Amino acid sequence: MPVLLYLGGCRKEPRVHKKAPTHDDSVESLGLDEVAARLAPADKVAVIEKERVHGKVLMVGDGVNDAPALAAADVGIAVGVENLAAAAEAADIVLVRDDLTKIATAIGIARRSRKIALQSIYAGIGLSLLAMGFAGAGYLPPVGGAVAPPS
Repeated sequence: MPVLLYLGGCRKEPRVHKKAPTHDDSVESLGLDEVAARLAPADKVAVIEKERVHGKVLMVGDGVNDAPALAAADVGIAVGVENLAAAAEAADIVLVRDDLTKIATAIGIARRSRKIALQSIYAGIGLSLLAMGFAGAGYLPPVGGAVAPPS
């Protein structure tokens, strides 16, 4: 069940590599650009390195053979209940259910958290600059402890 997709980058649509029973059926029915099925661990890492030129790469895997690719990807997600130990060690995120819809939820939470963190940073910088302006103009007195003589 390994899946590889982009988090952003040059492409309008994410390219997905998914382990599938038959190449032709998967490409047409799922609307994928390309399918790379039943790859060896080293080949999975090579696909990740090749696709990284298009943007950040997210790899989803469920077994021991996926561990090197999970570690090589920008973001690795281990999914499943069985044979998860090696994949979980190499992954950045571990989902203990075989529900791939949780991946979209996790990406949404991460994007929202980043947005909130950036808003907090910009608000803090803005308030600091505003306070420095008032202090420089003499409207905000210095803290008493900062100007107290040493004892």
